[in-house]
Amino acid sequence: MADTTYYVDTDVVGGAADGSSWANAFSRLYDAEALNLDLTTGDTDGVCTIYCRASAGTADTTKVAWNGWTMDAGGYVEIIGSDDFSGKWDATKYRLSCTNGNALSLQDQYIRLDNLQIEVTAANANGQAAIYIYAIVAGGSEFRISNCIIRNHASDTYWGVTLYAQDTDICNLYVWNCVLQNRIVFDSLNNVCMYINIGGTAYIYNNTCWGAGAATEYGIRRVTGTVNAYNNVCNNIGGYAFAGTFNAGATNISGDASDTGAASDINNTTLTFANTANSDFHLAATDAAAIGAATVDPGSGLFSDDLDDVVRGAAWDIGALEYVAAAGGLSIPVAMAAYQQQ
Repeated sequence: MADTTYYVDTDVVGGAADGSSWANAFSRLYDAEALNLDLTTGDTDGVCTIYCRASAGTADTTKVAWNGWTMDAGGYVEIIGSDDFSGKWDATKYRLSCTNGNALSLQDQYIRLDNLQIEVTAANANGQAAIYIYAIVAGGSEFRISNCIIRNHASDTYWGVTLYAQDTDICNLYVWNCVLQNRIVFDSLNNVCMYINIGGTAYIYNNTCWGAGAATEYGIRRVTGTVNAYNNVCNNIGGYAFAGTFNAGATNISGDASDTGAASDINNTTLTFANTANSDFHLAATDAAAIGAATVDPGSGLFSDDLDDVVRGAAWDIGALEYVAAAGGLSIPVAMAAYQQQ
């Protein structure tokens, strides 16, 4: 095994632009994808880790289609954001922010995303997604998406999907500690925060889905595949917070009457959150339905903290972010918002 590491900095100055260090970083994730490595043999046999940052706050605006690499279960790509965005969207940190297409398309078989901000800001056709997983080569495959904020565009003309898993050759899909935000105001049942149409199993844990409030849209929609959903929040969804038949689930919150079929799901409940307008979905002190109400460790050791690196402890909260009380009984984000308004 010979694991490899590459670096992306949208604000790199000079250097060899070969991704070998921060000083020689690629300026776009697109350039790292163009390496087209074989991770199953030779000097690159193993895990390829790609770190991304924006040292001066510049967005990465080039769409990326990840295909042409050779991978297996032991030779996979992991793309990790190096910037700390504190659990809420931060336009000064690394973000893949694209227009008129899929921001990140995943077509190779073994890819992991962690601590990233990914969005589509404008669309020119239907069906465009922030993350689109499709056209996978038949055989084994696994995708892991964790600790990310993923947002779709705000079009009033085209429908779209925030996380679009659309291939029966997807064997395993893990999504945890993510905020998925559908901002599309165009009224269509094709608008979905998380769309799952796969041949294998999806493990969906502790995510927060927030819709545009349109009359017809979905939060988490299962079409095919085995879907296990625990501790997810789907709020401000005008159509159906949860749709389809779920294999297993518990302690999910919906803003309407829909659920995963679990007796412990909580219906018709809308949480307050810290600041939804600015994609800050930290729980507020008033969000009693979510605080301490989650199924503990649904992934059996897969993760133990939240999107903001807060350890979940003995009693887990529902959603991507734990409630953290600050001095005086306010959560940290709520206290900060109150301070900034003074």
